[in-house]
Amino acid sequence: MSAIDTTDDLYRPVHIAASPYKTATSSIGRALIAIGVGTSDMGFRGKLMKRVQPLANRLNAEAESVVDLKSWIGASGPDLRERLGFLLAEIRPHDVFSDAPYGHAHLHPAIRKALSPGARFIWVHRPFEDWVNSVRHWEVTHPDVYPKHGRWTTDPASQILRLRRLWDTHYARFCHTADLFPDDCLELDIGALDSYRAICAFYRVPEPDTAFPKANVTATDRQPG
Repeated sequence: MSAIDTTDDLYRPVHIAASPYKTATSSIGRALIAIGVGTSDMGFRGKLMKRVQPLANRLNAEAESVVDLKSWIGASGPDLRERLGFLLAEIRPHDVFSDAPYGHAHLHPAIRKALSPGARFIWVHRPFEDWVNSVRHWEVTHPDVYPKHGRWTTDPASQILRLRRLWDTHYARFCHTADLFPDDCLELDIGALDSYRAICAFYRVPEPDTAFPKANVTATDRQPG
């Protein structure tokens, strides 16, 4: 197993919209580029996501079981870089990640912190009912991506429970990582995205004299997607 090369460009700052889909992550990606902290947003990579997911499930469970997560992050970089080398090769040209697989919540933030020590994370809270309605619309209108979308008709209660568990699980992971790296994690409400104020304060950069970008807004959304 090779040692970490700290001159590797994966040690540069990277910026990750870490909350689940339909929480204004596309807008966050555009905003990070607009304020000059990032240069290239990777966006969604469906085929890569399918390749990553089985390994991500195993690694997430491993990170979840760790007692001393900070020590694990510090020690696991070489092994994780070896196991996820195919993913790192794809993310290398980018420094902003607003979508899957490196953005959103598919990978535990501690895993991404081990892979990219310069990573900073943004979690956006959205009222649960609004989020559920947006996810429902998104999944039903993208049946090729979400083959189980029919459950929104046949068993909507189980779908809502699925989303409740997903949110709680991933938020707990984010909070654990934020406790360890508070200067690298920003948590805000979606209503704060009416301006650049919160993001610019976090990055300590001036606010641009432009409107905050609203990307990927669907018919059911009252907020950017």
